[in-house]
Amino acid sequence: MAGQIHGKTVATVGDATGWLRPFKGKGINMAIQTGILAADTMVECGLSAASFRRYQERTRTLREDYVYGTWMRHLCKVSEYAGTLGTILSMASVDQHVHDALFNAVSGHDLFKNIFRRYSRPSLPM
Repeated sequence: MAGQIHGKTVATVGDATGWLRPFKGKGINMAIQTGILAADTMVECGLSAASFRRYQERTRTLREDYVYGTWMRHLCKVSEYAGTLGTILSMASVDQHVHDALFNAVSGHDLFKNIFRRYSRPSLPM
């Protein structure tokens, strides 16, 4: 999991956190989400080490999702190297689960963690 994102007098936001989320808005989404969380925390809790620890807690989901995003990036690289990425992309036009997984990975509508859990299990046709 990514490390601490605050010091005694500073809280990092956006790209400075190091949690670049592949496929999800090229950093702007992370900048907006963390900026809002940092601002809300400072307004509610003030400017103290305790408030910055609270900010750290509020960003837990984003930090955890960074790990899954890293896995997703590696899977894409391996698929491209193995020559299967095109096949996976083609499958999205005929398989709703593949389509939904790819859509959610790119759109940011869901966390990578949820995408892995929901779509990594094979489904049996009914």
